[in-house]
Order: sequence, then C-alpha cells, then structure tokens
Amino acid sequence: MVFRAQPLLVTASLWLLSASLAFGVEHELKGLADQVRVEFDAFGVPSIYASSWPDAARALGYLHASDRLRQMDMMRRQASGSSAEVLGKQSLDADTLMRQLGTRRTCETLWKSGELPERFRGELESYAAGVDARINELEELPPMLIAPGYRPTPWEPVDSLVSWKYMGSDQAGATDDLWLGMMVEKLGDSELWPLERPETPAVTQVAVSRGST
Repeated sequence: MVFRAQPLLVTASLWLLSASLAFGVEHELKGLADQVRVEFDAFGVPSIYASSWPDAARALGYLHASDRLRQMDMMRRQASGSSAEVLGKQSLDADTLMRQLGTRRTCETLWKSGELPERFRGELESYAAGVDARINELEELPPMLIAPGYRPTPWEPVDSLVSWKYMGSDQAGATDDLWLGMMVEKLGDSELWPLERPETPAVTQVAVSRGST
C-alpha cells in the first residue's frame, strides 16, 4: 500500500530498502509533503529521491536514527557535556571540559540569533522530526542500537549543530598544537627534542619549538 500525502494530515509514504528496516516495505513518515523513495546500493549507500529538500532531510533523519541512533545520542551528549547521565561518574571530567568550552551554548546562541538562513533552519527542523519519528519506534530497532532501559531524548535542531561542531573539532586534530605546546613549556626544548638524538627529524623540532605553537 502506498500512503499518499493528505492535505490535513500532511502524511506520505517513505519507501525504504534498509538492512535495519523491513526490507521492501513501505513506512509511513508523518510530515512529508510528497512520497519519498530511498534505495541502497550494493555497499549500503542510500540514495534519497524526494521532491523537496525538507522531505529529503526528514527522510535522512529517519535513516540516520535507524542505523546510528546510539552513536548520535552519545555524540550530542559528549559535545553537550551530559554523557555522565548515561555513562556515570567516569565521564564527569570530560563533561566538565565540554561545558567549559561551551560548544552547546555557542550553538544554542546561534540558533536563537536568527542568523541562520531560513532554508537551513527548515531543513534542520525536518531532519530532527525524522530522527524523532524513528525514536518513537524504538521497539522496532535492533538491540545493538538500544540498550535495555535506554531511551534517547527527542532530537532538536540544535543537536545537529552541536554534533557537527564537535565532529569538526574532534577530527581536525585541533588539540595537537595545544598539547605539544604544553609539553614544550613543561619539559623544555632540550628535554623534548635532545640534540643527541639524530633520529629526530629537524623539521619536527622546528614545527613544535618554543614560540611556534
């Protein structure tokens, strides 16, 4: 059965071919303006066919939550400084650091400022709605994605901004210069890069020498 868009209910069908979903079965995803089709290639890479960007974003959020919900939730928690709520005291130091950095605070300020383009805001809202639609179907998710008694909170548009900012910082190696600079200040050039070690590349010594970090 194909669910067509309804003027009042604003629902449509989402055709999904995913390993984590019922293969070849149509799913109803509320909020779509038109039908969306998703196809996966031999490598599991999805292609989304939609008549609008908001519909595509909503479908993408649904798909992401279908396969990566636990990862998504932990990433936003780590970036927001709230991972200890799930992982316990072992994460308090990391949470304290992230709250001091203010990643989530910065993203919330940006979202409230109205500086983001309206189209981008709309797509973030549609994406969040797609994620939440899948969260509401937790009983259908594979056990590997959801631990017993574990229920993620609703996804907010700001969560996407927070995750992107966190990933950008984490994958850019942004702390390398900071840590190397601290090592130089603590140990000094002579201890960190002793001249009697000819195997130490000269270019490396120059790159992290005092005053260059």
